[in-house]
Amino acid sequence: MKGGLLAMPKDKTTDDFLLQLKNKADRWHYFWFGLSDENSEGQWVWEDGEILYQDTPWSDWREGEPNNRYGDEDCAHYSPQAWPGWNDILCSRKVAKFICQTKEY
Repeated sequence: MKGGLLAMPKDKTTDDFLLQLKNKADRWHYFWFGLSDENSEGQWVWEDGEILYQDTPWSDWREGEPNNRYGDEDCAHYSPQAWPGWNDILCSRKVAKFICQTKEY
């Protein structure tokens, strides 16, 4: 077994690749990737422990996101193709698929 983590689109090139992969698999479904603020609301952390700072040079949040709209929206996901970009949503939502990576991070 190779192990793996939820994929981490830390730059536009990786994000574009993962988005293409997601859309080829299922463009009308939500897909988890490795970014959450479960440990501290508003502090988004990649699966490998690196922090996504608000002033980071790049991210792909949809306008107005992350917004924690329903409370406890601690996990990031790709939205269906009709609403491109990242969104925050409840981690317990079982409607999402996921994208993983096995390459060393």
